[in-house]
Amino acid sequence: MSDTTTDASRYCPRCGRATEAALCPDDGSPTFQNGLRTDAAKAPEVGDIVGGRYRIQGILGQGGFGAVFAAEHLMTGQRVAVKVMLGDFTDGGQDLVQRFLQEARVTASLSHPNTVRIYDFGQTDEGVLFMAMEHLHGPTLESMLKDAGKAGTALSQQETVAIGV
Repeated sequence: MSDTTTDASRYCPRCGRATEAALCPDDGSPTFQNGLRTDAAKAPEVGDIVGGRYRIQGILGQGGFGAVFAAEHLMTGQRVAVKVMLGDFTDGGQDLVQRFLQEARVTASLSHPNTVRIYDFGQTDEGVLFMAMEHLHGPTLESMLKDAGKAGTALSQQETVAIGV
């Protein structure tokens, strides 16, 4: 039976075991810090390194729980998008880690031209969760709708169906 107490400073998001180790003694999974400290952490800025391997190049978008940044892998030079969770999550830290991990696992398991690829998932030394994913290029739906509105047109039925599908 796993030790699921929260006395240790780290825990395994897979089995819930409390531990001081960087890897879970039961299943070898990377462990995470107890209590997300994202309320004290700042959003990454241009030039910052996330997860020890991604250099932030600029912001792509921001929402209520986090932000997505353009970044470059330090060793390979690969352009990626890095999603980070930001905000005060001190009350539901482990639940949020579980949901973020589940999002990473489910998305990473998909293989389709219309889905984004997940390359990496982790937690920074400051306790911020991050996910590195394929950096897609092209217009956003928002920009397409704004452009159509400025032109006094709307998306055609064919364009709308193609986006929906």
